[in-house]
Amino acid sequence: MNRRSFLLRGAFAASAVGAGFWLKDQFVWGRPKLTFEGAEVWHPLVQTIADVPVIDVQIDGRPVRALIDSGAQYSVLDQALGQRLSRTPFNMPVVAYGVGGQPQVGRGMTIDVALPGVRVTKLKTALLDLGPLARDAALAVGLIIGRDLMREAVIELDWERKRVRFSDPSAWRPVPELWAVPVELSGDAMAAIVSVEGRPLKAVVDTGASSLLSMTEPSAQALGLNDGRAAEAGTSLVLGGVTQARWVRVASVALGEEQWRDARVAVFPASNLPGYPDALLGMAAFKDKKLALNLGQNQLYLSRPLDLTIG
Repeated sequence: MNRRSFLLRGAFAASAVGAGFWLKDQFVWGRPKLTFEGAEVWHPLVQTIADVPVIDVQIDGRPVRALIDSGAQYSVLDQALGQRLSRTPFNMPVVAYGVGGQPQVGRGMTIDVALPGVRVTKLKTALLDLGPLARDAALAVGLIIGRDLMREAVIELDWERKRVRFSDPSAWRPVPELWAVPVELSGDAMAAIVSVEGRPLKAVVDTGASSLLSMTEPSAQALGLNDGRAAEAGTSLVLGGVTQARWVRVASVALGEEQWRDARVAVFPASNLPGYPDALLGMAAFKDKKLALNLGQNQLYLSRPLDLTIG
């Protein structure tokens, strides 16, 4: 892998709560096998402290909470959970770096997962300590569903009704209420061009981030946001520790026909890690909306915009 991914950016008050990793793979990461079982069904999302898509799944018959995270290149299994499974880890090493650059050395594990309406076999996961994501009782996430699995299905998120559906990409068609959002590739991630106070910014579509938009300090500088405007300090819990962040208000953020005025965006420190994303477009951009992610075809669909204001 040649980029680093944020896993979660949950915001409340002036703080951001999250985790992130940049994963270096040392071997061929095979594709999982998905078997779609009969009629496609909607599955309820789990209510957590952060507005990100978390669902109940089963791993070897064991109930587990899973975060659906398009910001993660590979799926990740919490190390403590992996130790409780009757599975043999890979001997091949994987290395993860937190937002602050602290390395975490882990191994890999192949698992089978029962998702709503889908059976997943031979899913290779990075076996890492998810820290507060797993240990916080209000989150208790044991599995990160990354792009390796997401590319094998069309994932529909009905954020208004708090539900999700996994569909066979060979049979799925968008319903008329959905419109195609222009996207492009950023490495192997899906990215959209957003406008911040009239200036363009490429942002990775990150379902594991709850905030509307977050960006690096160099991106904020290039957009003219370091102009003396007021900022709120915050912190983000990450793999390996805590990193600082700040919140600033911008006059407008736009995504195609969508627009948010007087929006609050997060700014994080820059990193020397290769492929570090300039910005992340999080789930607040899809609040009370329906969206469909077809990562295999690099397609993003969204229900028609409403007159929304975030303030």
